[in-house]
Amino acid sequence: MADKVGKSSVAKKLIKDQRVLLAIVIAIIIVVVSIINPNFIGISNIVAIFQQICVLGILTMAMSILLISGGVDLSVGNIMVLSGVVMYVVLNNGLPTAAAVVAGLVTGMACGLLNILNGSIFVYYGDEIGMAGTGNDPNKRLGMFWDKKMNITRCPPGTTVADYPFPSVQEQEGNPLSILNYYRAALALRHQFPQIARGTPTVLESPDASLCLIEKDWQGDRILIAVNLSIDDLSFPLPSGYTQLAGELEIWCEAEVNGGEALVPSYGIAIFQ
Repeated sequence: MADKVGKSSVAKKLIKDQRVLLAIVIAIIIVVVSIINPNFIGISNIVAIFQQICVLGILTMAMSILLISGGVDLSVGNIMVLSGVVMYVVLNNGLPTAAAVVAGLVTGMACGLLNILNGSIFVYYGDEIGMAGTGNDPNKRLGMFWDKKMNITRCPPGTTVADYPFPSVQEQEGNPLSILNYYRAALALRHQFPQIARGTPTVLESPDASLCLIEKDWQGDRILIAVNLSIDDLSFPLPSGYTQLAGELEIWCEAEVNGGEALVPSYGIAIFQ
């Protein structure tokens, strides 16, 4: 009698175990499909199934570790496809299989490192430096206008009008006030101050609705970012702990620090430490 009770309790525990239930469901599916199509349990079909699921199985094991640790990553599928494309390109150019495998692994590693960084990741187009067109989307994603009409990066499919309202890259490089040089200065500030991309932001109270004050802290190192959205120059008292101008993006004139007061020019961005 005791043996029957013990076996019954073990059976109940197994039934309550989700892993056992899953195994039972899979077994039932295999039996049903095998009855409908006997070729399902053939050696060739089993090998084909394992070949199809091996890649997803490897990704699933890695994702399981990530989910167990409390994280999440939705880019694994895209990274897998990109790595595969890179491997194909390497193989297609006559290089050995080992080189293609290394290229795929390096691509996946690079994407993983990129994903752990804060900040926005975007694909670079000519319109990011003011070379935007008009009309449909391809007309707004024109090829880069380098130095003359004969030297333009190929435009995307569907482009009907290649209209360049802004000067070429060569001309913008010679103009310190061009939008190209503005972007370069912005990227330089981003590299100079890691708090911009990685810091924890805190919005501070501002004396003017057109002045945005954001404090960013990264590893105990803080900076203050002041953004003037007005056509007028704006001044404000520097918060405690900030005494000097560390960097800026200006259009008309430079930012200033005078005593405990800071001046940010119209449509300017200033960084204080």
